[in-house]
Amino acid sequence: MENDKEKRELLLEFVDQKIFNPVLNARPEQYSSERDRRILKHVKESVSIGKKRFHIRSKNAIQVRENYIRELYYETNGEIGRKLEDLELPRFIQLRSQFEILCEKLNIPHPVFSEL
Repeated sequence: MENDKEKRELLLEFVDQKIFNPVLNARPEQYSSERDRRILKHVKESVSIGKKRFHIRSKNAIQVRENYIRELYYETNGEIGRKLEDLELPRFIQLRSQFEILCEKLNIPHPVFSEL
């Protein structure tokens, strides 16, 4: 069984490889309209900040799981989530079941939120 630091790293690697990095590595040439290219630039700036914030706030494996759930909420209720969907880029909501399966496999308990 992995220790908490290893579990944290596995979860962060999942989030980086499946969500953050594909967005940050998206190329403007993938999009035919100038509008979509401008949206991509804005989304990439926001996701870059979000990735750093996600890593800073995730001090242990449980906090990674908590932050994933928070991101689901913000993504489904925010402008960036809609833009990611329009650009057909990965979103937290799309990978939720895979992430939850990984958390269960690593025996990471469900978070208890005092506030969202």
